[in-house]
Amino acid sequence: MSVLNDLIFMKTTDYQDIYNYLESLIVKKERIRESLTALDAIAADKSRELPGDLAHYLQRRSYEKAWAWLNNGRDIPKGTCGR
Repeated sequence: MSVLNDLIFMKTTDYQDIYNYLESLIVKKERIRESLTALDAIAADKSRELPGDLAHYLQRRSYEKAWAWLNNGRDIPKGTCGR
């Protein structure tokens, strides 16, 4: 979670929430509906406050990419949109 310590765009708790929902969805594979609903709400309500790539991944439901981004992902594969 080192990216979480470096970002100042949003409150740390907001990033922690995103991280926790993605972790539940991708790693733990639990609380799926709750995580999807929360991530959709964050993407809709806070996208202007998020760094561009993270907002893009959440809006497009590219949760694996968002997870990699939050974990200092350097090798995030490009999607069909070119990002």
